[in-house]
Amino acid sequence: MIKVKDFVSDFSIERSRNLIESPNVSIILCLINIKDYNKLDKSISLILNQEYRNFELIVVDDGQDDELLYTKIKDYINKDNRIVYVHNNNRSGLAALRINQALNYVRGEYITYQFNESYVDSSYLKELIKEIEKYHGECLVYGKSELQNGKDSNYVMGNSFKYSDLIYGDNIIPNNAILHNASIIKKYEIMDCSVMLKQTFFWDFLLRLASKIKFIYVDKVVVTNESFSKVYNNIYIDNFNLRVFRNVQYVNKSDCLKLDKVNDYIVDDIGIINGENFRQEILTKCILPWYKNIKRDYDKETSVSKLKKNLLVVKGEFDTSLDIMITNFIKILNDEYNMIYIPSSQLKEEFLENIDAAIFHRTYDFATNHFLVKLKKMNIPVSYWIDDDLLNFYKLKDEYKDLSSAEASNKKFELSVPGTSIYKELEYQLKNADAVVSYSPQISDSVRLYNDRIMELKLTVMTRYIKRYISKNDSVFKIAFIGTDSRRAEIKFFWEDFLEISNEFREKVEFYFWGYIPEEISGIKHSKVYTEGFTTSYYEYMNRLSEENFDIVVSPLFNVGPKLAKGLTKYIEAAVCGAIGVYSNVKPYETIEDGVNGFKFKNEKGELAKKIRKIIGMNINERELIFNNAKEQIMKKHSTESQIYKFKSVIEALRIHAFLQKETIGFILSRDFRYRKSDILRYALLMKNYGFKLNVYILGLNRDEFKDVYEICSQNDINVDFIKYDGVSNKNEEFNNTVMKSNVRIFHSESKIPLVDDTALSLKIPYLYSTLKDDTSNGEKIACMIFERYNKSINEFMVEKTYSLDSNSEFWDKVHENIVKKINIYDYIVFEKFFVGVKEQINTLLNNENSMNYAIWGASNAGKIAKLIIDEALPKFNLVAFIDKYKKGKFDGYDIHTSEDLKELNVDYVFVATSPGRYEAEQFLSKNHLSYLVLFP
Repeated sequence: MIKVKDFVSDFSIERSRNLIESPNVSIILCLINIKDYNKLDKSISLILNQEYRNFELIVVDDGQDDELLYTKIKDYINKDNRIVYVHNNNRSGLAALRINQALNYVRGEYITYQFNESYVDSSYLKELIKEIEKYHGECLVYGKSELQNGKDSNYVMGNSFKYSDLIYGDNIIPNNAILHNASIIKKYEIMDCSVMLKQTFFWDFLLRLASKIKFIYVDKVVVTNESFSKVYNNIYIDNFNLRVFRNVQYVNKSDCLKLDKVNDYIVDDIGIINGENFRQEILTKCILPWYKNIKRDYDKETSVSKLKKNLLVVKGEFDTSLDIMITNFIKILNDEYNMIYIPSSQLKEEFLENIDAAIFHRTYDFATNHFLVKLKKMNIPVSYWIDDDLLNFYKLKDEYKDLSSAEASNKKFELSVPGTSIYKELEYQLKNADAVVSYSPQISDSVRLYNDRIMELKLTVMTRYIKRYISKNDSVFKIAFIGTDSRRAEIKFFWEDFLEISNEFREKVEFYFWGYIPEEISGIKHSKVYTEGFTTSYYEYMNRLSEENFDIVVSPLFNVGPKLAKGLTKYIEAAVCGAIGVYSNVKPYETIEDGVNGFKFKNEKGELAKKIRKIIGMNINERELIFNNAKEQIMKKHSTESQIYKFKSVIEALRIHAFLQKETIGFILSRDFRYRKSDILRYALLMKNYGFKLNVYILGLNRDEFKDVYEICSQNDINVDFIKYDGVSNKNEEFNNTVMKSNVRIFHSESKIPLVDDTALSLKIPYLYSTLKDDTSNGEKIACMIFERYNKSINEFMVEKTYSLDSNSEFWDKVHENIVKKINIYDYIVFEKFFVGVKEQINTLLNNENSMNYAIWGASNAGKIAKLIIDEALPKFNLVAFIDKYKKGKFDGYDIHTSEDLKELNVDYVFVATSPGRYEAEQFLSKNHLSYLVLFP
């Protein structure tokens, strides 16, 4: 194993004479494997000729055995007083390691990064400095870059920041066009210089920063490049490096990646990877070539990490619910679980290796269905996690009838109408998952039609966010709405209440709208108003929220079906920002007592204003008591830490559900252990709460002796059978028949009973017999202990199956390769996002040998990509036209027609390649009995 310190011990420092004393910016120029010195001269000259002059340039090389490089940099040092040169005498081959080394010599207030063959605009620093100085907190600003290489010239990349795009991998943040506060380097982790992340270290760095600080987009080209792959290493990434990245993305390295500790970091450690086959693949493709490149002999020693459970988490569109529902727990349980997050459009067969359990999080696409089936064939437990009443979302579409069709479609209301493709995929996944994890009783009730193996969790917050005191603002009262436009109807309804409070208290109140910014906001004339846009970066958002000092958080919610599935997120967030919450008097907030741990109001105009007025009139001691009551309840019932055993129990129970396959657990209570009936009953009820089907068998005892047990079981839909038994026999026909009828697949009793043991052997099912001695009143901890024992018992009955590549995998690899050669970077990004889903749909047509005419519904980039894939995969299919309601003329060389023209075009198949208007497309095609496939989710 090789540590960072092995590469940073033999170096020298060269500095300009009269070195600039107090630079405002530190530019780190990392030079790895320099070949073209003319390009290097151009890069350095453009940096030094910036309009903004108050900076230092820290050049760090990688021990390149080339005297010319050293001479070149020395020449610049002699000409300019702003250069520090870190000259190394040994080679690492790791840009991240050299950047980290340079960070030790930073003196500026801000840091930016440059690389060879990238050319900065003269206003590069000026534009980024101007933007970063507008923001009072720590942040990262970034501009746009332009590609100039002949093939893809004049392509400008850059866009407004979306964390969901960055974590997916298609956000355009050029590595050499960013600027951030230098203070974050000591506060947070620096770059991960693992050999495994050689291709993706900057993407990893940006992701970790984006979960902590705000990212700000500058809509200006500030740098040009000859290759986008060098500055967008999260875009041009092969399957192998993507898989490596996803496997280590959530591994906690916070301690070893601190600037003062990184020298002891092991750069070639593959021990953190679960699975011997994958470790060997990484060794062959990554580690050994690196050793050869730096001309060192391979060190076979490797660390031995504690074996973790690999949780594959698949999600279609990233949002904060993933972090709230799962990542919070993974951060605390990092020694026990490794989370492998994969967007559904990136999921491939290779990712299924070494998975212990799969979580499908709000997915509803055809590709996910394919992998659900494959995972189950491999005996990998599959769960569906759902925190909204997705099955009834379509009932909310009237609230958005004033939006355009594109905007409404983006809300998925029209797309999720029963009978549409999305709804069918959702139904399929709910029905076929081994279990469903729900976050409210209403969601559970909706799902039960498809799957009764339901486990409920609570929405949680990590304790560190609620360890604070109530806000105490002296001169002004801060009133906040925190949420998305899912409550736009409520805000509209209560808008006059906001105006009433503003008109009455004027400059003594301020309004804050975070996430959703109402259209009517300019109507508040007498009070200051502040807004913050919506973000999917949950931890960065929570950091900002916890630093605020709001006095009131308002949470209006209509008493409308799907909305009643909401959790207590706003209750939690009010505590995070030091505020008292004011909530509609509806079911989701039934645990909030008016005037005790918050305030509640009727959904009638004027009622919200009354409650706000009342709170403003209270003294700080009265408000503090209410705030502390809320905080105490959240700490006990909704902190992530308080729900640790519940989460672990759910993961353990999932494997049991997968084993049972809808069958039953038989609890046995015999005469010898009748004094333990309360414990058996407790265990049975615990099991019932995790969605298990149970049957209690009482051997050798009559109904009168166990009347209480029978009644409690009956109330909880647990069947009880009383079996005549002498206590010693191995055979009992009544017991055997009853067990067979109830489809029992696991037995559980307090001690070994001959009859049960013999029956279990004959049926070849697990039999757990042991007394659980617990010293805790924590029911979830007990459940976790029980489930762990169950899983040990059933391991020998589970047949392990390895993953196998799809029979068409080589064919699709070739299709992918051929298409990538034909497209530019813009189309490449769209192509990669949808290729997996389109592939799985078209797989159903590969055996069709007939020539067919087809049309594509959607004259857009997505339609263009669809054509490329169809033409490559289905050569006997002939494109006739594009169908589009809003466009006319030609697209990509083909005529654009309306849907009504389909009858005359004589097409055999229609491929729907659009999200806006898809509901309309599906309705029309179904009504007219036309064959079609929906390609994009």
